[in-house]
Amino acid sequence: MASQVLGVGRNRIRFNESAGDSLEDAITRGNIRALIKDGVIWTVQKKGISRGRVRAAKRRPTKRGRTAGRREGAKYSRTTKKERWMLKVRALRKRLKVLKDRGEITNELYWRTYRIVGGGQVRSIRHMNDMIKTSMKR
Repeated sequence: MASQVLGVGRNRIRFNESAGDSLEDAITRGNIRALIKDGVIWTVQKKGISRGRVRAAKRRPTKRGRTAGRREGAKYSRTTKKERWMLKVRALRKRLKVLKDRGEITNELYWRTYRIVGGGQVRSIRHMNDMIKTSMKR
């Protein structure tokens, strides 16, 4: 009955254990209201969702100035040497695989050239194609 008088759920109602007799005698809504006024019956505050993480995120600086208009330097001056190396080697290996799949080079030549590419002796796809042509002439 106390939850109905207070307009909250049953789980939010708390009773003062020391006033057990007066709780047992309370059979009307008026009695319940009197006990609420005396502080024998009360409600627990509803639990909400914390905004602490949101506040912390708002305090953090936003990432800015990464679009095309803010970039300075040439296209490859912003990439690291390692990234440039990876781009080149991946392109060379992809081209090698295409040549092998088409049957233009043998498996033995494929692996020999693959190791040369990994060793850094090949500058570009054109350079690699020239190397393959000269090795096939022999």
